[in-house]
Formats: sequence, structure tokens, C-alpha cells
Amino acid sequence: KIGTILDYSVEGEDSESSFELTKEEILKTIEKAQNNSAIPFAVFKVTGISSTELLEKVQSEVPLTAEESSAFERVHQRMFDLCSRAAELHVRIFVDAEESWIQDAIDALTYDMMARFNKQECIVYNTFQMYRKDMLENLKGATETAREKGYLLGVKLVRGAYMEKERERAAEKNYPDPIQPTKEATDDNYNAAVDFVLENLDRVAAFFGTHNEKSTELAIDKMKTLGLAHDDERL
Repeated sequence: KIGTILDYSVEGEDSESSFELTKEEILKTIEKAQNNSAIPFAVFKVTGISSTELLEKVQSEVPLTAEESSAFERVHQRMFDLCSRAAELHVRIFVDAEESWIQDAIDALTYDMMARFNKQECIVYNTFQMYRKDMLENLKGATETAREKGYLLGVKLVRGAYMEKERERAAEKNYPDPIQPTKEATDDNYNAAVDFVLENLDRVAAFFGTHNEKSTELAIDKMKTLGLAHDDERL
């Protein structure tokens, strides 16, 4: 009775045909997950359905060419196709986090989908990498925005996966390292996020993605303190 992730984990594709193929494969994973207790959610990376270069340009707010604007509209449509199908079948869908220089663009797409599909139940989830110094404030801000706009915030908490790339790029381009200075600081940030999420379940549904025993125990203990059932649908 352990769940599994049916994850077509493609990223860094570079052609429209490959983006469409990836979208179709992800749709199949959503359909496979429907009414299957062994597959509790679907998941994908936006760089499987969009070029990294385009996302980076969108995030930097550089004016897009007509061709790039059309390409980004197609990215938006692919996101809509995936999330609308997930909503139709009542399957949770997680959007993976990626590098900081494209994450804001991914966030904007994901929150747009939440505003459309997370009104009655939490379908679309965004991923928060807690090894980033700014992420706890980002989480709090995203929760406030969801509250103001009347949708449920889907939260997947992880520590993070791109530390070397993030630090190398920060050094190369001479901007502050976005990653927490120590493992302990990352742990503290992650655990603070667990606390925050569990205090805001009126607006948030969460997935705690961690191999860390202490963080897992913290979540379980906090749930007991708050009188939450171990199978609470929001967690």
C-alpha cells in the first residue's frame, strides 16, 4: 500500500514536436493515475514542454519577438491542457521546481493554473525549494495571494536539487548566492515551512517531499498537536 510516482521526467527539450510529445505522455500518466490508489498524483517539469531559453527570456522581461510570443502561448496552452485534464479526472498534478533563473516564469504559469483549477479542490501544486534564502517569504506571499484571490494553494516542499549550478552561476554572473549558507540553515528553513503550512490549512494543501527523519517527525508531531488525522486529505 505504498504509492508511486509515474513520472515522465523529461526536461531540457528544444523542439515544438518534442514539447508536444512530452505533453501527450504526461497526459497518459494523469489518465493512468485516475482512480488508482497506487498513483496518488501526477508530476511534470515545465522544461519538458517549453524551452529553457524562452522561460529565461520571459523571466528577465526582455521583449519577446512575435515568434517567441507565439511559442510562449503554446507553452501556456500545454500547461492548460495538462491541468484541465487533471482537474477533470480529479488527479493532483505537481509542477516540479527548477533553476532560480527560470523559476519565476514557472511560478507565474503555475499560479495562473491554480486560480483556474484550485477553486473547489487542490489539483495544481507548485514546488518550493527551501534551500533558497528567499523561499519561506515566497511561500508566505503565495499563501496570501491565494487567500486574496480565492483559490487553494498546492504546496510541495523540498530542500532543493540544483545547488552546484546555482552557486556556479551566481559566482560567474556576480550576484549573491541564492542558496542557504549551511545544511542546518536549509533544515531550519524547511521545518519552518512545515510549521507554516500546517498552520494555514484553511488555504493550503501540502506534500512534504523529504528523506529527512527529523522533518518527517516534526510534521507528524505537529499534526498530532493540531488534532489532524493521519490521512487528512490536505496532506
